[in-house]
Amino acid sequence: MSPLRQTGMTLVELMLASFISLILLAGMGQIFLSTKQLYVGDTEQSDMQDTARYLFHYIGEQVQQAGMVGCAKLDGNHYTSSIAAYDNTYFHPFHIGIQGFLKGSSVLPAVLDSLPILSGSDVVVVRRATEQGFRLVKQKSDSMFYAEYLSSAPNSCNGADKINGICADDILIAVDCQKGRSFVVSNIATAQDNGTTIVEIEHVANNNPGNWGGPGSSTPLDKFDVRDTVLNKAATTAYYLTTNDTFYAKVNDDNARPLASGIEYMRVLYGLDSDGDGSVNKFLSANQISADPTVADNYNSVVSLQIAILVRSQKTVLTADELATTPATVDYTLLDSTISKTVDGYIRKVYTSTIQLRNGGA
Repeated sequence: MSPLRQTGMTLVELMLASFISLILLAGMGQIFLSTKQLYVGDTEQSDMQDTARYLFHYIGEQVQQAGMVGCAKLDGNHYTSSIAAYDNTYFHPFHIGIQGFLKGSSVLPAVLDSLPILSGSDVVVVRRATEQGFRLVKQKSDSMFYAEYLSSAPNSCNGADKINGICADDILIAVDCQKGRSFVVSNIATAQDNGTTIVEIEHVANNNPGNWGGPGSSTPLDKFDVRDTVLNKAATTAYYLTTNDTFYAKVNDDNARPLASGIEYMRVLYGLDSDGDGSVNKFLSANQISADPTVADNYNSVVSLQIAILVRSQKTVLTADELATTPATVDYTLLDSTISKTVDGYIRKVYTSTIQLRNGGA
């Protein structure tokens, strides 16, 4: 045979080699796509877990502080709200440290009813002190507290100075170890008292909203002794889900702040110590607490919370083949509730946490 006929490749050999190469490339491509899908799925599940961990950690810290306004454990007999405007039944009952509502079933306060809260999902409200407390340095007058000076932030209150972290129109609670009283700061300024800088905090009656002011009375709830009174800045914060699957926190009447996305549902049960022994006797929903005649002071008997959230991945994970073999809907159980979700390529998982209130039971 001629040497020329022994070199090179025939057309058949070339076509066969190309065919084998295509098969190998297709296999490698399939392996790549499968590996990528697994990577996306693992990443999404990790992100979902991180989201749940962050939310439970954040909410846990807030809930554990519920009702913490000073050394006194306030109740309806030892607390006075002196603020006659806003929504007094929502913003200012600081003796109720934690409270719940259920969108679509509960009558929501006006400030919450106007929000795009997800129907059927819970709203958790926490009331507590939010700033470092400061003490009195001399006995108060009819409409003035005299407090220790801690710090100033020039021009931080719409041009006025922020003193001890406080601006005019902020809400403070005066607390000793027996009682508490909330009021609106009508004016705050520094002054000199025997060569020492002190803080003068007014609460005049003609402030807007209506406020504690005018001549003092002999009522014990009006008297705050210089030896054990602390002034605290306090806030009412609502935690809720919106219709676009975003978890928000709304402090007082300020703009709501998003905390996390991809949260499709939240369910909350409140652990009640109905016999005062420091332990949970039963877990009830917000609506059940309000309707239960055996619960003393309703939310003042809450010592722990169970919170469940349904978290959805940010990206689609399921393939077309997986979707074809999956039921059209999947049920998810969150504590005492079950909801159905359409299978749409996203992955979902329920996360649950139990949070103990700081002054709660075992």
